[in-house]
Amino acid sequence: MKGSTTEKPRPQWSIIVPLYNKQDFIVATLQSVLGQVGAGDFEIVVVDDGSRDQGPARVIALGDPRIRLIRQANAGVSAARNNGVRASVGTWILFLDADDLLHPQALAALGDIAARFPEAKVLAGSYVRVSDRQVSGYRFAPHPISVEFREIRDLPGEILRAGMVFYTSSIAISREYFGSFETWFPEGESLGEDLDFWLRLAETSPIQFGSYCIALYRVDLPSSLSSSRVFDRLFPYLERLEERARTGKVPTRLVWSSLKLVADARVSMARESIRRGRRWAAPGLLFLAWRRVASIRWWFTWAAVLSPGLLRWRER
Repeated sequence: MKGSTTEKPRPQWSIIVPLYNKQDFIVATLQSVLGQVGAGDFEIVVVDDGSRDQGPARVIALGDPRIRLIRQANAGVSAARNNGVRASVGTWILFLDADDLLHPQALAALGDIAARFPEAKVLAGSYVRVSDRQVSGYRFAPHPISVEFREIRDLPGEILRAGMVFYTSSIAISREYFGSFETWFPEGESLGEDLDFWLRLAETSPIQFGSYCIALYRVDLPSSLSSSRVFDRLFPYLERLEERARTGKVPTRLVWSSLKLVADARVSMARESIRRGRRWAAPGLLFLAWRRVASIRWWFTWAAVLSPGLLRWRER
């Protein structure tokens, strides 16, 4: 009809890729999305966070219409992710770090989880950690026929029991649920900023988890922020979790596990301080952790304050 307009269908998936000085990795990362098998429609939003290398040029050179490059002055990974969400239009939002890879069936697997849980707001799968030296020769295994599906209703408790079974590049959030939060990733932070958001998500909605491998997490990079930091105080995301738990801003059923997660982190930081020759920082951390985790691990760490060699002996 004359004068009518056809609205472009909303893609099923929006993959947000923050980019900062990752020219050696970004093409492989994007190709891992472009090569998805059995996926619905998707868009890729690459957010250049003021890169000083050829990364943005390499994105443009791919010339794929499903990729959009937006630019911002350097403001950090959280700002890049937040701006990517604002620019995206997909029904589900994913995040992919610029040096990681998606499994070739990642989007199909997440779609399967969504189909099994029609009311789901958050989907997640597992991941593999692969050393940078081994990534070029690594090959993903096909997804198995038999997959475990479950709800994660207590994320702090899950982390305490088994560590993080998913991570930033293996989780998807519905756009509608995303819009219910006033703040997303805390800007100005680059360590734990993703966990901050995942913990807040899980306080109001279960995470539907399938044991599919979704992504490859590239580790042992020389530029890793964590490799040169001394962690002898709580990350801001843990401070905020502790504050929410103590002021009734998390569901009652999550208060104990939330505070225990914070206490356990203090014990880990005390151990890290001892390993790095900063024993003076450990007693205060252990004292604050006492009420929640006065466990064998706590006592062993306290003994290591007096005899640091115990940690080296335990780790042999």
